[in-house]
Amino acid sequence: MDDTEMIIMPIIRPITDHQNFNDIEGRRFMELMGAVHIMKRPKNHVIREIQCRWDAKQVSYELLDRQIRDFTNFTLNLSEFNKICENDKISLVKYGCIEIINMRSVLFYDFDNQFFNIWINDKTSVRLNLNTIKSGHQNERDIHDIFLDLMSTNWENDSYIIDLLTGIALFNPNRPKLCHISTIKLTRYIYMCLLYRYLIVKYRSEIAAQNKFVRLMKLLRTNQELGDRHRTIRSHENPQLTTPLVCEVFDIPVKTDVCPLTQQNQYPLHKMISR
Repeated sequence: MDDTEMIIMPIIRPITDHQNFNDIEGRRFMELMGAVHIMKRPKNHVIREIQCRWDAKQVSYELLDRQIRDFTNFTLNLSEFNKICENDKISLVKYGCIEIINMRSVLFYDFDNQFFNIWINDKTSVRLNLNTIKSGHQNERDIHDIFLDLMSTNWENDSYIIDLLTGIALFNPNRPKLCHISTIKLTRYIYMCLLYRYLIVKYRSEIAAQNKFVRLMKLLRTNQELGDRHRTIRSHENPQLTTPLVCEVFDIPVKTDVCPLTQQNQYPLHKMISR
């Protein structure tokens, strides 16, 4: 019996109300939905398409910096996250944000035409074609292909599933350098129960919900592996082409002796979480 099956067994229980969450589940769900709203952006009118790989790289770094900031702000709006120590907060965000950002990218990806609708501001978005991304690093192309193929068949165009998976992926007790693993494991379990409950409400069938739940948990494991590969690829990037925040998250080496300003801007993630 694998870890997913061991976890799901205590979740399965007789449920008589297939229409709504109970009060506790409802409050937890509404808190998550309110917090996750910070990361959501509208799909605006596309003014241009990015066709140059260099432009695509620059846009991706700017986007990634903003997404990491949004993700950090999202975590700070969760009551369970604010109960853990600062060390664990930093570890969960630093080592979890990449795979979660990748997972949430399906929310602005057009599967039919294979492009990302990238939000620039409240009125403007740009189109980033998947083929432009594929013109880069071979391993990065593989990551995008595998990930999008998995997500296209599992998320069912249901943003609630993505949001609930976000909560589960955030509280991963296997992140490096954690101090209070049991607390994080319990919080993850709570979000897993909430996802399972949501699937029962959605499908009106415990069997269908259980099967879907197991597939989604396997998807999370695969997504974590892809996130680790993505981190390895990005860790070799030129730090002068990106931001201090991206450098910190990806462990990109920065020569602080070259520029005093760079030294002042070290560890922006730590500063955001400890503010």
